[in-house]
Formats: sequence, C-alpha cells, structure tokens
Amino acid sequence: MKIFKSLSLLCTVLLMMSCDNNQSLQEYYVDNQGDKEFVAVDVPTSLFANTEKLTVDQKKTLETVKKINILAIPKKQENQTKIEVEKTKISNILKDEKYQLLMKYGGGNSKMAVYYTGSEEAVDE
Repeated sequence: MKIFKSLSLLCTVLLMMSCDNNQSLQEYYVDNQGDKEFVAVDVPTSLFANTEKLTVDQKKTLETVKKINILAIPKKQENQTKIEVEKTKISNILKDEKYQLLMKYGGGNSKMAVYYTGSEEAVDE
C-alpha cells in the first residue's frame, strides 16, 4: 500500500511538472472573444494586397493561411488602462519562441504584426 501511495504521488508530481502554464495566443483569443470591450473579426488573407515587401518564404507561408483572426480593443480614453494590460499579456505570450513573426503592417498609431506557429508549409496557429 505504501508503494502505491508513493507511486501515485510521483505520477501526480510528474503530471503537474509536464503541464504548460503559459497561455497560448489561441487560448487568449478564445478567452476574450466574448468580452464586450473587444472586437473580433476574421479577415481573409486575400485582403492583404501589399505583399511586395515580403520574402518568397513569407509569401509561401501567407498562402497557407486562409484567414486571420483579429481581436482588438477600440482605442478610447476610458479603456487606456485595459489596453496597456492586454498589450502586456500579448507581449508575454509572443515572447515564447514558438511564435514566429511573419509580417508587420502599419505606421504611426496603427500597427499590426502577424505571428504564426508551426512550419512555413503547415501553419498551426
């Protein structure tokens, strides 16, 4: 019986150590898409007409993506604090080395970056 308890405890510890506590971008999107302060939009990649500056590999990767899910908070004076909190959360998620930058758009006050996981031939997220 003592061996069974020890083995159970060891299995529990191993399971807890193997769990990844880091939130993924997909989990963040799912958690916040129902929030009234966010706007969720699916944009087909065909709308990204300005692809001349992309490398051949970036263009190939973009061709494997059918749509891009966008989750945004409209910039208003009353939600500046929430925007800063959410920017920090997203920055922390994107620090994970599994996210690779595909492209950046915008300038001035409007900026957008497209990240992906997986390979260039098979984008996961």
